[in-house]
Amino acid sequence: MIARYAAILDPARIGLALQAFVLVALDDHAEPTVAAFQRAVSLRPEVLAAYAVSGEMDYLLHVVAADMEAFADFATRDLLRMPGVRASRTSFVLKALKPPSTLPV
Repeated sequence: MIARYAAILDPARIGLALQAFVLVALDDHAEPTVAAFQRAVSLRPEVLAAYAVSGEMDYLLHVVAADMEAFADFATRDLLRMPGVRASRTSFVLKALKPPSTLPV
């Protein structure tokens, strides 16, 4: 039942003040495209979590960065060049009202 143990750090206090949620659409859903994208995302330390989602976009990424410049570098140099990425939309976290916590069991 226990998937892992982890310390919950304050992102701003460790130099990762900017948080964003990025929706990503792929060019296609062919297995090689999906596998290459998922592999590329898994290698990026900026991506805290990645989810395959329903709707008009294919993935939701939770991304952290030191500041807007660092996020822009990640988005333009890494994310938009990942295999199969057609488009992305970003929403920046203004305030964490209820950050990730424990499961309600």
